Amino acid sequence: VVPAPAASEQQSQQSQQSQQSQQSQQSQQPLPAGQTAAGSLYLQLGAYSQASNAEAARARLTPGWDASLPPLQVVQTGNWYRIYSGPYANRAEADLAARRIDATGTVKSMIVQR
Repeated sequence: VVPAPAASEQQSQQSQQSQQSQQSQQSQQPLPAGQTAAGSLYLQLGAYSQASNAEAARARLTPGWDASLPPLQVVQTGNWYRIYSGPYANRAEADLAARRIDATGTVKSMIVQR
């Protein structure tokens, strides 16, 4: 018979799970202007509830995509399929890429930390 974990151990596990959940949610939030991220920066160009819709959007964007930018990729996060370009080395590089993409008028991008 294996004894049940002590109450303090259960609280510790719950605390760790809560912190991981909060970190996951924070990593998908847009970064405030001027903030430097400690992790990898990406441009998010869309989020879809169905993989086929995300792939179709990526396929529409790819022909006009600037080859000097990182390629587009579809990444599943939870129930969402997000289109990303990156990683970018720093906030300034990501911001420059975002302005170039936004200037085309085909899609609006958002800088996120993953």
